[in-house]
Amino acid sequence: MISLHVNGRVYQVDVSNDTPLLWVLRDYLNLKGTKYSCGIGECGSCTVRVDGKAVRSCTISVGEVERKKIKTIEGLPENHPVKKAWVKEQVPQCGYCQPGVIMRVAVLLSQKPIPNADQIISKMDDVICRCGTYPYIKRGVETAIQIIRKGGKNYGNEEKDYLFERIYADSLPVLFIHQHSDLSDFKQCESWKRRVVRDMAACQLYDYSLGNG
Repeated sequence: MISLHVNGRVYQVDVSNDTPLLWVLRDYLNLKGTKYSCGIGECGSCTVRVDGKAVRSCTISVGEVERKKIKTIEGLPENHPVKKAWVKEQVPQCGYCQPGVIMRVAVLLSQKPIPNADQIISKMDDVICRCGTYPYIKRGVETAIQIIRKGGKNYGNEEKDYLFERIYADSLPVLFIHQHSDLSDFKQCESWKRRVVRDMAACQLYDYSLGNG
């Protein structure tokens, strides 16, 4: 019997220690918001919060999270800045991956309420949306930051625009490559030679280090 602390409640679940957390959340606790997608911890659709950290629930066992505090998308308050931002910007298309994306952003903003461009990039550049809603995700993150800052000192458009120009210009993360149609300019980017990047328009994978782009 495994004891799990999920969304403020304690559950006793009769499963083996090596059962993936994702399956227990969905099949035993009926928390269907956390989604199965890749199954290998690569896409982020199954992201939940465990003791304040973003965790991909398809690759972590219930034995590893027993007695830890787990939060799923269902446990995130409706008035949370990220949820409010996602509604305001109408971020989802099919919406399948968005619970995981929302949880990833929520964890980031709980750790760094006003993150800089590098911090956003480092935490969000491995999240995959197969519908290609990256422009809307970008606006959602931006709006969530604005909502948080309005609780203190608000900031003007100049600072806001600079932050996201940095995201585009400096590191070219997977999250924001939607502006590039053929990705040819990535070939000369040293920091990306060993990275796999996704061309959302063609829905193909490119690894320029192997020369098969």
